[in-house]
Amino acid sequence: RFANTKVGISKDRGADTDANLRTSSAAPATAAAPAAAPAAAAAASAFAVGFAAELDLAIPGLGEVATKAKVLHFPNSPEYVKQVLAWIAEHELAELEELAEVVENVTGFAGMPELPSKRFLRE
Repeated sequence: RFANTKVGISKDRGADTDANLRTSSAAPATAAAPAAAPAAAAAASAFAVGFAAELDLAIPGLGEVATKAKVLHFPNSPEYVKQVLAWIAEHELAELEELAEVVENVTGFAGMPELPSKRFLRE
């Protein structure tokens, strides 16, 4: 944020006042930029809650498992959820215990990368 900012003290005034500081920047900062990160995080969190609710509708408790496994906060999360739900529907799973027996098949079908798959298996 401050990489392109130069701060100097004016030589014709005393160095002990704030008025002596002058700044110049190659690119002016905008007020909206700092607020964008929290807004994006809030949106991602809202989507994760929605994904967890969808998973819970299919199998009670699955949303909590996916949340603990941290697989609902990534750009590909909507696709993972879609594929997991499709697999569950196709194989008519109804309980977490059933899913636990075939979870490697489900994560493979969903196309989850290795680390999210491991976290999902662990939970």
